[in-house]
Amino acid sequence: MKTRYLIILIGLSAFLLPLVFPWWIVVVAGLVAGWVSMESPARTFAVVFVSVGLVWAVTALYITVVTSPVLLPRMAEALQLPHHSLLFVVTVLTGALPASLAAYGMAHARMAISHF
Repeated sequence: MKTRYLIILIGLSAFLLPLVFPWWIVVVAGLVAGWVSMESPARTFAVVFVSVGLVWAVTALYITVVTSPVLLPRMAEALQLPHHSLLFVVTVLTGALPASLAAYGMAHARMAISHF
């Protein structure tokens, strides 16, 4: 599967699936991406990390703009972050890292199964 189509597929699923299911459904999307991707596991990891991270960053920015920036410093204080901008980094890592690790593992599993 071409990289740009994989980015679009993962981006759409990372945006639409959490509207219905819990946030960790992006891990399932990462598993599917790792299976259907014909890229190397490292490239699949990078593509999934960037697409899910971008979706979660844009979503977090939208929530911040809509709720007026009152919620952002309070959440950063609750998580004991030194600056409220680090909350975006934590948000991106929370979504992108599990999904990309799942895609990486599934890409390796696909390669191992295809050798039989």
